[in-house]
Amino acid sequence: MSVTPLSSQSAQPILVPQSIKRNNASIEQAAVSEKTEANNETTQAPSKSTSPASSNTKATGVNLNDPEVAKVIAQLESRDREVRMHEQAHAAVGGQYVTSGPSYTYQTGPDGKRYAVGGNVGIDVSPIPNDPQATLAKARQVIQAAMAPAEPSSQDYAVAQSAQAMMQQAQQELATQQQASMTGETDDESETSKSTQPSQNDNQRAASRFEQEASRFYEQTEIATNGLVGRVGGYQDSALRLGLRLQA
Repeated sequence: MSVTPLSSQSAQPILVPQSIKRNNASIEQAAVSEKTEANNETTQAPSKSTSPASSNTKATGVNLNDPEVAKVIAQLESRDREVRMHEQAHAAVGGQYVTSGPSYTYQTGPDGKRYAVGGNVGIDVSPIPNDPQATLAKARQVIQAAMAPAEPSSQDYAVAQSAQAMMQQAQQELATQQQASMTGETDDESETSKSTQPSQNDNQRAASRFEQEASRFYEQTEIATNGLVGRVGGYQDSALRLGLRLQA
C-alpha cells in the first residue's frame, strides 16, 4: 500500500509582531506569579476586586484589546477554520481509502489558545492487484478527494497526478484484456469454421456426383429416344411403300 498525504496549502505560522513575542516570552513566569497570588488570596480575608483593564489581559501581560494582538488572533482563527475545512473535505470524499487523519499542526496565539495552521490526511494511492476495473474506480475517487477542498494545495495536485497515472495504467490493462478476449473469440470462430469445412466439401462432392449421374441419365434417355424415333420413321416408310404398290 502506498500512502501519500493530502495537505493544506501551508503550515507556516502566522507572523506575530515582535512586541507581542516579547510579552509571550514571559508566559511561564507570569503564570507562576498568577498562581502564587491566587494562593495568597485564598488565605486572606476578602478577595481583591478585579479592574476592567485586567479582565482583558492574559497572564502573560498581553492586552487582548491591543489592535495588533486582535489582528493576530483574527488571522489565527481564520487559518484554523480554513485548515480544518480543507482536511475534512479530503477525509469526507476519500472514504475507505483514507488511511489517517485529519491531523493538524498548531500555533499558540497571544491569547494562549492553540490554532491549527496546517494539516494532512493520509490516502492510499496504490493500485488494486489483478483488478484494473476496481483500480480505475479507486483512482477516480482519490482524484476527487485530492480536489475536494475549495483551494487545493500543491501537494493535493501532486496526489491527483499520481492517481491520474494509476488510472491510465488501469485503462491500458483493461484495453489489453479486451483485446485478448476478442482474439480468443476470433480463434473460436476459426476453429468452428474449420470443423464445418469437411461437411461442406462432402456436400459439394455429393452435388457433383448427382449432376454427373443426371447428365449421364439424360444422355442415355436422349439416345433411346432417338432410336425409337428412328424405328417409328422406318415403319412409316415401309407402310408408305406398301400402299403405293397396292394402288399400282
